[in-house]
Amino acid sequence: MIPMTGPAPDLSGYPATDDDVYEWLLSDHPWARAERRRRAQDRHTEDTTRAAQVRHWVDTTDQHSPGAPGRTLAELLRPSADETHLRAEIRSAEPDDLSVQHDRKAYEQERRAGGEDYHYPAHLIGPDAVRYPPPKPQPAP
Repeated sequence: MIPMTGPAPDLSGYPATDDDVYEWLLSDHPWARAERRRRAQDRHTEDTTRAAQVRHWVDTTDQHSPGAPGRTLAELLRPSADETHLRAEIRSAEPDDLSVQHDRKAYEQERRAGGEDYHYPAHLIGPDAVRYPPPKPQPAP
């Protein structure tokens, strides 16, 4: 059994595609919160880095290839890179407690759309969530 105190175990490999794991990652368990923050930071870094790389290519193409076929592509990609960067900044400004509430509601709707009478488990919300350790991921089929 995993101890419930101390630093969080490495949960970076936990598959959010596994229903039990995803449900737990949306919980109020301190380790789930820490893992959400880590994943959000990784996504922010990935998105802003990619946007910066595209923007750099666009700017370089504008400077060195006026009239070249790549310039048309650069003109098409500029707004996309800017939008990706802006979305990443907006997403990173949203507090975890708000984004997790949205994600729980979306998860409930997704499960209900699949025909289940699903409600996000109350025992994973609030301070008692600390009593529920991360589930073991299901083996890949």
